[in-house]
Amino acid sequence: MPYYPVLKETKTKRIVTDEFSGYNHNLKIGDGEFFNTQNLSTALHPVFTNRKKRGLLRELTEPGGLLAKEKLAWADNGKLYYDGMEVLSGLTPGRKQIVSFGAYIVVFPDKVYYNTKEPDDQGTMETFLPAERLDQSAAGTGYAINFTVKEPLNCDFYPYYELPAENDEYYYAWAGISLTAGTPDVNDLIHEFHAGDQILFPEEYTNYEYPWNHEAGLNPEWFRRNPATIVKMRPLDYPGEIPVRIVEASPATGEGVYNAEINQWQPRQAIWYTATSGVREYHLPLPYNRDMTAKIIPATVTRVEVNGTRMLSGWAYNPQTGIVNFNTAPAVAEKNNVRITYVIDTGGYGADFLVAVPKKTERLPYSCSTLQTLNVPETDFVIECKNRLWGCRYGTNGDEVLNEIYGSALGNFKKWRQYEGLASDSWAASVGSDGPWTGAINYMGYPTFFKEDRIHRVAVSANGAHEITETVCEGVQKESDRSLAVINGLLYYKGPNNVCIYQGGLTPSFISEKLGQLKYSDASAGAFDGYYYLSMKNESNGYDTFVFDTEHGLWIREDDAHFTDFAQVGEELYGLMEDGKLCSLQAQAGTLESAVEWFAESGVMYYEYPDKKYIGRFDIRLEMEEGSRVRIYLEFNSSGKWLKAGEIIAGRLRTVTLPVRPRRCDHLRMKIEGSGNVRIWSIARILESGSDY
Repeated sequence: MPYYPVLKETKTKRIVTDEFSGYNHNLKIGDGEFFNTQNLSTALHPVFTNRKKRGLLRELTEPGGLLAKEKLAWADNGKLYYDGMEVLSGLTPGRKQIVSFGAYIVVFPDKVYYNTKEPDDQGTMETFLPAERLDQSAAGTGYAINFTVKEPLNCDFYPYYELPAENDEYYYAWAGISLTAGTPDVNDLIHEFHAGDQILFPEEYTNYEYPWNHEAGLNPEWFRRNPATIVKMRPLDYPGEIPVRIVEASPATGEGVYNAEINQWQPRQAIWYTATSGVREYHLPLPYNRDMTAKIIPATVTRVEVNGTRMLSGWAYNPQTGIVNFNTAPAVAEKNNVRITYVIDTGGYGADFLVAVPKKTERLPYSCSTLQTLNVPETDFVIECKNRLWGCRYGTNGDEVLNEIYGSALGNFKKWRQYEGLASDSWAASVGSDGPWTGAINYMGYPTFFKEDRIHRVAVSANGAHEITETVCEGVQKESDRSLAVINGLLYYKGPNNVCIYQGGLTPSFISEKLGQLKYSDASAGAFDGYYYLSMKNESNGYDTFVFDTEHGLWIREDDAHFTDFAQVGEELYGLMEDGKLCSLQAQAGTLESAVEWFAESGVMYYEYPDKKYIGRFDIRLEMEEGSRVRIYLEFNSSGKWLKAGEIIAGRLRTVTLPVRPRRCDHLRMKIEGSGNVRIWSIARILESGSDY
């Protein structure tokens, strides 16, 4: 009998991928990895899922930076905001370094500050006399600056005028600040100058009451356009306060004795009392005019301090009686624990600075329109560490080349040039490595500064003997200073060639292999719950935002958003975009976006299958929320065309299996895209064996 042909059953094999391993942008990738992704997350690893919705808080017009404290702070359009409220104005245009120092927010390069606990405590770290007041004495609201290098004759009210002996190091001069009546703002500001301050004088002067000593070859330009240092202030530092004893009747106790020290020569008077038990009323002495012939009633009390703390409330002043009355009596102390500062309303007071300029200075680099301090150096980056601010600077200052690290005085972010031989002094040191600074961070209690090819750490000493160490390794890439972030004790940052992990003292390791061969720059980063958010410029001058899962060692690409700053406050991570959008990334704040659009593209399939095996079917097991959508596309033989192979829309919460049958080809790629919340549990590939032809 005849025999008919028998068709043999095609051999099949089922391969299931149920662990998804994120982003891998290399030519050959592993099972469960994707060549490209958008808006996915590893939060439910090993399950494939989309990221959380972002919330839009507000849109800034000229974003300048972001800072996390108890509330969120940011700079926008020349203003500083804290918890949504404007707290400072007049900031210069451009990006800011916004640094936290205790309750303070400090803004660079503007060198201004704001106290989040005492909002009235704000201002500039430098002191400026108002330029519009200069030489406005005719209007009765101004001041004049006069120089002399001779001791004036017949000036009994200047008993302290003298000049240091001539030497080879410095030129000296007395700078007199003469005030007319009715200038309390200038009176207050002069009180903020101190011995040791570095200052600049206005370039233009109109009054020269005392002659310059031209016979000694002294040129006034040395003091007009070069930084000078205040050696002494008459009368604050020289010859010292004048002790007086004041006995007044006190209605609260019947009789009170106040032991005080007062300096009658100051334009703004300051008096120190030793508190007496139960005494709430403190009588101000009536100071004399300069000619010592008449007394002046103190007009305004400007500041009250008890035990070193400024009292913004809890006291009142009666200018008719000259009495300051406290709501609660100050606590008793051994000496001088109550300080009251007040302004004189008449009499034309002033102050005098003995200033010095180095003779070796051969440049005239500065020009300004008013008297101001130069106590805070120009810095490239600023951080806080161990109750100091630390900064670094690479560049030129006139003809001087700078390559330095600075530290402010202990506990005082305004003092950067205080050198009194104390452990709490300011600090500065030069480094020998070449190249600009590229970043800085407080890491493990060390001020840590980066260049592209090395790391400098400052070992902070309690006795002030701080020491700089150096590690030659891959540092922070230029313009990627905002990529520095600490997660679980490890420091992450973007280097010139890699994304790096640094553990302190050791050379960094690299984690960016799966980002492929693309070059990235201009990186910014944030940290939240073990995730490292990293936004970087790609080779096409666009931007990509990635997230690195530090627990599982997985990368995922979110989208092409350009984030310039990140900040975590509580259980929310905020991101500031280059276009001004201030967003929440954990769906805890703001107006949430609509359904998230997402996709994942596989690598090339079939190349790894020998013996003419091909995929006969994909079975995709997924869970979908109501209203979500999933579409499957296939690309065959690198054609560049994505062909739709399947779609499913969820009318309710459900778990489904979506079968996809590709046509036979040499190789293919698959793209899964969708919108809404979806979880993919597994992708099964049914392999079939084909012929050799």
